[in-house]
Amino acid sequence: MSRMKKRFYKSSSTKDLNTVILNGLQGSSRLATSLLAGRFSGSAVSGTSLEPLDIFHAIHTKFQEIEHPFIKNSIISLLKNSFESHHALAAFLAAYFLDHEIESSLQDIMLKSRCATGRDADEIYSILVRDDRTRIIFNQIRHVAGSSARIVVQKTPAKKDAVFYRQNNVYPLAVPQEFWRYTSKQKLEFTDVRVLVVDGVIVTVGEINRHLTSAFENKQALVIICRGFTEEILATLLQNYAKGNLNVFPIQIPTGDMSNFLHDIGYLSGAEIVSTITGDVLAAKDEKCLGTLENITFHKQHTEFSVADKMRRDFLVQKIKIEKENYLKEFGANGEYSDVFEARLVAASAEICKVYISDIGIGQSGIIYDRINSLGKIHNEIKERGIVDLNDFNDKAFQTLKSMGFTKLPVSSLIYSIHVAKDLREKLLHSSRVLMVD
Repeated sequence: MSRMKKRFYKSSSTKDLNTVILNGLQGSSRLATSLLAGRFSGSAVSGTSLEPLDIFHAIHTKFQEIEHPFIKNSIISLLKNSFESHHALAAFLAAYFLDHEIESSLQDIMLKSRCATGRDADEIYSILVRDDRTRIIFNQIRHVAGSSARIVVQKTPAKKDAVFYRQNNVYPLAVPQEFWRYTSKQKLEFTDVRVLVVDGVIVTVGEINRHLTSAFENKQALVIICRGFTEEILATLLQNYAKGNLNVFPIQIPTGDMSNFLHDIGYLSGAEIVSTITGDVLAAKDEKCLGTLENITFHKQHTEFSVADKMRRDFLVQKIKIEKENYLKEFGANGEYSDVFEARLVAASAEICKVYISDIGIGQSGIIYDRINSLGKIHNEIKERGIVDLNDFNDKAFQTLKSMGFTKLPVSSLIYSIHVAKDLREKLLHSSRVLMVD
C-alpha cells in the first residue's frame, strides 16, 4: 500500500495579508506605468527592452519579490487569462487598473465608444509599437492586410520575417493522395464547381450515381465532402479521373475537431447538408441539394476556394465569433475546444494576412511573436468594436494614461480590463483568510 502524502495547512489572516495585497495591487499598477513610460527597471529580454505589450514577461521578472504565493499567483493568473482571452493590451490595462477605482460606469464607457478612424489607430499604435523590428513587421501587415483581413501569426525557422496576404478560404483538407499519381501538377484548379455535402459515410456508388452522371454529362467538377467513403467509392472515382471521364473528388472530414468544417463548407457553398446519420436517403437527393463554388484549388495538404455569395461568408464569420465568445465566457481560454473556433475563423475568413516570425535574433522570436500576435488581435478588435477617447472622461484613473499619450483605447479591452481588475481587487481585499496547502 502506497503511503499517503502529508498535507500541511498554513493560514493567513486579513491583518497579515492586507499589506501584502495592497503592495501587490500597487506594484502591478506601478509596473504597468513604468512600461508605458519606458522606465522598466527589470532586465531586457535578449537585447529587447520591455514595453507595454510585454506586461506578461515583465510581471514574471518583477513579481519575484512578492513573497506571498497566493497574491502573486492571483495577479499572474489574471494577466494570463487576459492575455489568452484577449491580448497583451488587455493584460496591461488589467494590471494598471488593479490599483485604480473607475468612477465612470461600464455602460457609460460603452455609450461613448465609436468607430475608429485611421488616425485613431495610428495614435494607439504609436504608444504600443516602439522597437524597429516590431514596427517594420506591423507596418507591412497594415499595408497588405487592409481593413478586413484577419491576422494570423506563426513562428518560422526561416532566416527572415515574412508577411503574406490571401483572399480565398483555405481549409486543411485534401483529396486522397492517390489522385496525385495521375498528374505532374502541384495543384489542381477548377471553376464553377458543384458541392455535395454528406454528414455521414457513403458506402456504395449507387448512392451518388445520379450526381456522377450529371457531372459527366455537364463536364462539371464535383466535390463530395463527407465523413467517410468506402474503397469502392475511391476506386470508382480514381478510375474515371485517370481516364479523363470525371473530375469528381472525395474529401473526407476527419472526426473530432475538424467535424465543424463539414457544416461550415456546406453553408459557404449553399449546399444542403444530407445527413445519412439522421435518416436522409442520399440516393433520393437530386441536384437541388448541391452547392456551388466559384473556383477551387486542390493542394496536396490543403484545399483553397472562393464563394460567390460573400454575404454568406461574412455571416458565417460573425456566427463563429459569437459561438467563440459564448464558449470563452463559459469555459475560459483554456477550454478543450477553444482552439477549434480560431481554426474555423481562419478558414472561413477569406482575407487572411499570415505573418511568419523568424528567430533571427537569438531568443527574440518569442517576445516579437507575442507582440505581433497581440497587435494583430488589437488591429481586428479596433476594426470590429471601435474605440473610446479617454478625454471624454474625468476619471482620475485615466489621468496617468492620458498624461503619457494613451488617450484612445479599444473599447472592448478597456471594459474587460476594468471589470476583471475590479473583480479581483474586491475578492482579495474582502478575503478574511487564505488557506494554502503544501
